[in-house]
Amino acid sequence: MTAIDAFVRNFERAVVLPEQLAIDIARIAYPALDEPGYWAQLDALAHSAAGRLTHPRIGAAAAQAFLDILCQDFGFHGAEKGYYDPRNSLMPDVLVRRQGLPIMLCLLCMAVGRRIDLQIDGLGFPFHFMARYRDDAGDWLLDPFYGQLVAPSAVAEHLARIVGRPLQVAHAMWEPVSAQMIALRVLNNLRNAFLMADNHTLALRTLDYLIAVQPQERHYWRERGVLHYKLEDWEQAQHDLRYYLIRAGLFPRLVQGGEEPPTLTEENRRMIELYRTCGEMLMRVN
Repeated sequence: MTAIDAFVRNFERAVVLPEQLAIDIARIAYPALDEPGYWAQLDALAHSAAGRLTHPRIGAAAAQAFLDILCQDFGFHGAEKGYYDPRNSLMPDVLVRRQGLPIMLCLLCMAVGRRIDLQIDGLGFPFHFMARYRDDAGDWLLDPFYGQLVAPSAVAEHLARIVGRPLQVAHAMWEPVSAQMIALRVLNNLRNAFLMADNHTLALRTLDYLIAVQPQERHYWRERGVLHYKLEDWEQAQHDLRYYLIRAGLFPRLVQGGEEPPTLTEENRRMIELYRTCGEMLMRVN
């Protein structure tokens, strides 16, 4: 079974832990990673956290104590410098470097909390991921990226300070994000990071994962086709661009020289030209 096969199998499960999918995703960069070793690290963090939560606490005091253990005692913090470094989205690096993107640090809160019977869910607010700590006294939001505890009533103000403008927090944003949706967000963060770093090889691997679980998303086919084109892998580029053009409703009429519709965008015109060029290059090779 390939790494992608294992990821897809776990992704399609009705119940799967987000840390399992994060470890699966880390194989994009670390194909031979020691999975049991990372489970052991998470277990050790949880065991240590449980030992530090010695006094019965509830509500804000309990949430603050848990956040302090993660951020102060264990040293996890937001990657404010080098934010777009791919390592900030890879579980092995987050555990070793003690820093990461908001979603990865919240995933860590969830994984550690679950192991010590705390209810911690991930919430996908605009431009910033946070975790919700819930107990019998109510809800509190954990922002491990900044090491802050946020009352639910102060979320809009907190997010506005981060993004620099007022934000509306819709009711749907209070719904816990599934493990699958967390995985997709992590994959898209990685895809963007690898593209920004011009690491075409790992960007392609990331797109392989995304296409495996979201084949209906045509822009992934376009991006992967363009990357293969840049690497002069004409056959794979033609394959991916064909799938993109089919999903965009532009194949085969336009590719075969038909009349262009008035709504054809410059982007799609370029994809048609790339597809045709791939065909010409393959004819030369063959």
